[in-house]
Amino acid sequence: MSENVRKSGQVGDSGKSDLLAALLASGVTVREAAAKVGLTERSVYRAKEREGFRVKVETIRSALTDSALGILCDSAAAASETLRELLKSETESIRLAAAREVISSCVRLRADVEFERRLSDLERKTSNAPK
Repeated sequence: MSENVRKSGQVGDSGKSDLLAALLASGVTVREAAAKVGLTERSVYRAKEREGFRVKVETIRSALTDSALGILCDSAAAASETLRELLKSETESIRLAAAREVISSCVRLRADVEFERRLSDLERKTSNAPK
């Protein structure tokens, strides 16, 4: 086939398949991805129907998300310090906004930590349950 795509939806060239998966994982539209890789839109849709290709896209998307999360976590300490400094502002409205954000963030973080703990407990209990 001229596009190097099998009727099964499998992209014949692993380099094209990897590029297509990376493009789709990063949010590029099917139309844009097809054009960049040199495939028809229908070929891209067929590839997306394959379990192996979907797993590849999700794996790449997960890696991109993990990378972004790492950057955000690295910035969290600086952001927290900025809020701490804003609590000392001479402007009352700035101090109030900073205080609200600190409290709100603490409440959300506490809820997230508690949810994660409870989920871990449930997972542990269900994995140890007799089958």
